[in-house]
Amino acid sequence: MKKILNYIFYVAVVVFVVFYFYKIMPKKGPAYFFKTTNIKSQKVDLNDYRGRVVVLDFWGVWCPPCRKMIPKLVNLSKEYKSKGVSIIGMHVVSGYRGSAFTKKFAKKYKINYPTWVSTREIEKKYAVKSYPTIIVIDKKGEIREVIIGTQSERKMRKILDKLIAE
Repeated sequence: MKKILNYIFYVAVVVFVVFYFYKIMPKKGPAYFFKTTNIKSQKVDLNDYRGRVVVLDFWGVWCPPCRKMIPKLVNLSKEYKSKGVSIIGMHVVSGYRGSAFTKKFAKKYKINYPTWVSTREIEKKYAVKSYPTIIVIDKKGEIREVIIGTQSERKMRKILDKLIAE
């Protein structure tokens, strides 16, 4: 009897955790198009990227998995920029050293794609709860992939190739 109760308890916990994370996960559907600034304090607008496949990478300089993802995105940016794919780093600066530090960090990591400043509003609209979170938007402006954590270049290529072909 005790084994059955333990089993029921563990199943209930798993169901609760899955439901909770499903509820807070970013959702697929129409992308949120926004305006913000880049790390050079210039105004930028995601609407300028309509018609392209867009990869939004929400990251922070303090985040080890984010740092692990950057070289992969640098490689993908080199490979896919001419194929209609735009990778945009969405840097979380709240409470951190600010844009000057981020510019130095971007130079050190040889980030070759635009780095924009994320805001709480943008992260709320995309339901970003952890870093890195990667949102892949297709040419029609629909969220097609949501990746929490790091991803292999191979898997990212598969996603991008599929969206380019559509």
